[in-house]
Amino acid sequence: MLRSGGEIKSRFRFIVLPLMQGQDHKLKASLFASLSLAFASFGDAFLYPFLPVNHAAVGVPVVWIGVLLSINRFVRILSNTWIVHLLARFGMRRITIFAVMLAALSTAGYAIASGIFLWMVLRIAW
Repeated sequence: MLRSGGEIKSRFRFIVLPLMQGQDHKLKASLFASLSLAFASFGDAFLYPFLPVNHAAVGVPVVWIGVLLSINRFVRILSNTWIVHLLARFGMRRITIFAVMLAALSTAGYAIASGIFLWMVLRIAW
């Protein structure tokens, strides 16, 4: 059902504007966390259909596609214990912010990556 412009503006005024004015801090924090994690995971999800089709255009040999798409999973398996210690020391919020920033930077790096070495570094960072 299509809604009128007035109804949409009214909902925007009562739902979104209080978030922007800091009236509901918990909801604003949750919204920010959700959007930032969604953007960060976009880079990973984008590569699964893109890389096999466009490997030559980005300078990745076809034999390395499987390695690149799975390397970050192996890194996670090997670093889980280390991450638990970091969480205990710095807390969930700081670690999550750092992880989202690192994932966003690696996602941006996919746009300029050329050659297997840089792709490997970006995938490990993600």
